[in-house]
Formats: sequence, C-alpha cells, structure tokens
Amino acid sequence: IETSSGNVDDVAAIVSAPITPTSRGKCLSFWYHMLGSGVGALHVVIREKLGPEIYVWSQFGTQGNQWQQGKVPVSSNDIWYIVFVGTRGNNIRGDIAIDDIDLD
Repeated sequence: IETSSGNVDDVAAIVSAPITPTSRGKCLSFWYHMLGSGVGALHVVIREKLGPEIYVWSQFGTQGNQWQQGKVPVSSNDIWYIVFVGTRGNNIRGDIAIDDIDLD
C-alpha cells in the first residue's frame, strides 16, 4: 500500500488461488515492511469458500525501517483462500509491503 494518495482506511487486498482442504495444519510465513506515520494495518485473513472470514494475524502502525517475518498456523476443512489486507492510516506518510510468501 502506498499512502501518498487515497483516503483514511482505504483497503488493498491480495487473494491467493484456492487452496484445497487439509487434514493437517500448515505454516504460512511471509516478510512484511510497514514504515511511516500513515501506515494503518496489515491483516492475514483466512476466507473459507462456504464459511466466514477469520482474521489470524494482524499488525498495526509503523514497524520501523526493517523487514519483519510473520508466521501463522493455518488450516481449513473447506476450500480456502489466504487474503492479505492492508489499510491506509490517517496521512500520506507510509508504505506497507509483503514479500517471500510461503505455505508449508
């Protein structure tokens, strides 16, 4: 998310391809960078095909000028999707980035 344009609480989302049900849990790992006073939040959401959205990880505000690793256990008995949701904060000074996403 680039916060230099848009409105407070604007949202950007990245949705995975469908993931088949799994009887054993998986580990979602990724790297994220959240810098600036205009950063809102970054969420990881599990969206089941026939169920609710489940927020499984969240980080809010600036996290400094370094990449951080996020890890979260995930699973579902239904077809499911991983959704990264970023929100803009209250000013134009901030960026959120994600990289190196792995599901193992």
